[in-house]
Amino acid sequence: MKTIGMRSGGRLHQCRTWWAKSQFGFLLVLFSLTVCHGAPGQTPSVRLTAIDGESVDGNLQSADTQRVRLNVSGEPKEWESQNVLKVALARKSTTGTAPLELGLLDGSRLKGTKLVGTEQLWQFGDSSGTDQEFGPGVGRSLLVRNLTPELSAAWNEALKEPDESDALILLRPGNVVDRVNGIITEVKDGRVVFDLDGQSVDVNFEKLLGMVWFRKQQERMKPKIQIEFADGSLVLTEALATTGDSLTYRSISNQDVSIPIARVALLNYASANVKWLAELPVLNAASDRRIDWKGDGNLVGKVLAPQFITSRGQGAAIESAKPEDLDLVFLSPGSFTFRAPDGFSKFRALVERSGIGNARSEVVIEVWEDDQKLMRHALAANEDTLELDVPVSGGKKITFKVASSNRLQIGSQVTWKQPRLTR
Repeated sequence: MKTIGMRSGGRLHQCRTWWAKSQFGFLLVLFSLTVCHGAPGQTPSVRLTAIDGESVDGNLQSADTQRVRLNVSGEPKEWESQNVLKVALARKSTTGTAPLELGLLDGSRLKGTKLVGTEQLWQFGDSSGTDQEFGPGVGRSLLVRNLTPELSAAWNEALKEPDESDALILLRPGNVVDRVNGIITEVKDGRVVFDLDGQSVDVNFEKLLGMVWFRKQQERMKPKIQIEFADGSLVLTEALATTGDSLTYRSISNQDVSIPIARVALLNYASANVKWLAELPVLNAASDRRIDWKGDGNLVGKVLAPQFITSRGQGAAIESAKPEDLDLVFLSPGSFTFRAPDGFSKFRALVERSGIGNARSEVVIEVWEDDQKLMRHALAANEDTLELDVPVSGGKKITFKVASSNRLQIGSQVTWKQPRLTR
């Protein structure tokens, strides 16, 4: 370890540089981490939002994986992290200042100014001026320009396409996006060297929307805390802790990375404690039609299949709604299956009858994990709601089933409010 002096804003700061080596699977990952500490100042002003909806303003005393401590009007207060949704720090956004966004395999996104190297060793310069080095298997994608709404949709679609190899995402006139498969061999000076069917081509970043590395399908990842930065970067971590003016987190390569807390905008504990149903991959949504509908039966089935609606009321856009504001409605008996993430122990929701019409029938509610039935409850015609608090044990998929004994399926519409998995 060596200590050097750096001058910033007329003040001399002490900066420490660490070189750390770690094994990521069978791959060597190198990180060069620089942390600058200025004179201790007042603890940051924050707003903590608890899972029960309570919001508290105060000064951050400490935060780590297990708990958060604030000074609130001179009084110390403490929350267990499992009861915290988020801790927002008063930070001015600096988004849009870094032209590159490096996506990592765990979902982290780092804003920066340069990427150079080969698949054996990449060097990424983040927006703070710190260089981080990583080996093969860590990077997932590189976005080389700021996105318009139109380009954002095209980029997201490119990332969803099945991987066959590395790929360049070309941007043609008229914002036409094309994917070209091959092998990314080197990046330098704003250019990428690309192996296309055995022929090496040199492509300028100006012709690209971005690039994607081929990665094998990953096992389900454990829930992680999200650290959001003022520059728009996002880091997912299994462990974090604040010490004075710095925050240390566990990186994708299992290294402890320290950064000035002044760069942090939000500590999102909800990503580790709560996973909303609207955030999870849907495997199947089907309606159990028992009526001989006229017209296109497939179309009717799609219309009546379970679907998300916003809890914000009529006129609220589904596309812009937050996951916690989306409820799941069964317009008719049917089933809904989603892929379950690892690390959660309970499914929770409030099942509520629709207020449409006066007719009611008994509705049977079931929750399944893989091929095991976890619960069954017959919601009687005179019952309005059912509170669900169902233990889950790490299965790969969870299915909701709604059934009705009424031949015409009248009065069987129910809404699953705030459906979520919790730790």
